[in-house]
Amino acid sequence: MRFEPLTEQHEAEGFSCGEASLDRWLTDHALTNQRRSLSRTFVAVDDTGGHPAGAGPVAGYVTLVAAAIEVAQLPGGERRSLVGLDEIGAALIARLARDRQHAQRGLGAWLLQQALHRIIDADEHLAIRAVIVDALNERAATWYQSWGFRPLPGGPADRLWLPIKRVRSSLRR
Repeated sequence: MRFEPLTEQHEAEGFSCGEASLDRWLTDHALTNQRRSLSRTFVAVDDTGGHPAGAGPVAGYVTLVAAAIEVAQLPGGERRSLVGLDEIGAALIARLARDRQHAQRGLGAWLLQQALHRIIDADEHLAIRAVIVDALNERAATWYQSWGFRPLPGGPADRLWLPIKRVRSSLRR
């Protein structure tokens, strides 16, 4: 599997993850938002198909966005170490989906790990204190929580977060 930035040569039209809003995002909005620097979408492409880099059918995707978290939304222990700040830098995993044809193969976990690696790389150039995700539904929230994400106490009900220090330590293993 290759993990690479979405291009016009990727075959997104046949993508189906079972959630229409995620399918539509990929086919109707991902490239436009990327061109406008509103988000970055990375795709998983099966590299056994002989497709060159930057092309091929999309097996899964993840969309990343720079974000901020109000310090007041953080748990008390985190807030105490950030006295005097209003917000902290964060990376938002805005979308993550895998095609149904790749169900039960660990592709979702692989996509998450690839996204977290990109976020760690970005933290070398930007200040990213946390990774956040807005879970689409309870099943997605449970899945993200199995990876260590926790509800953001002062945030929206569906917002989960993971401190960047935990991401770093989990990826070292």
